[in-house]
Amino acid sequence: MPQSNSLVLIIGCGKLGASVASSLSEQGLGVVIIDRDSDSFGKLSPDFGGIIMNDNAEDLHALHEAKIKKAEAVVCVTGNDNTNILLAVMAKKLFSVPRVIVRIYAEDKGVVLENLGVEIFSPHSLAAERVGTILNIGKKGASAQ
Repeated sequence: MPQSNSLVLIIGCGKLGASVASSLSEQGLGVVIIDRDSDSFGKLSPDFGGIIMNDNAEDLHALHEAKIKKAEAVVCVTGNDNTNILLAVMAKKLFSVPRVIVRIYAEDKGVVLENLGVEIFSPHSLAAERVGTILNIGKKGASAQ
């Protein structure tokens, strides 16, 4: 049972979506996770305490059923950039969700979302930043000798 009144809607229950949903649920947040593939929910932690919806998040009825109007945040992490963009625009424009976070593989597609106040991230950029950080740390350590 969630300890918080916060509701986070996660769309996409792949590895990332399941991990985020499980983590937020463990922290006591209210979590609703939607995915079209019922098998995907097997990736959730056995202790997941949120709501699972086997549905198409592009369907307005499904979003209403998921209580999107009460969500403080929507996280779009399906495997398809165009689907994530569509869902982000719907969350922001139709439902006025305060925080919308979207994974985008093709970073050039994210420009449209930045103007709407949607927070975007790219796995490729995050990995490149991390490698750069690791390399810089290595250089600092080497120069200190």
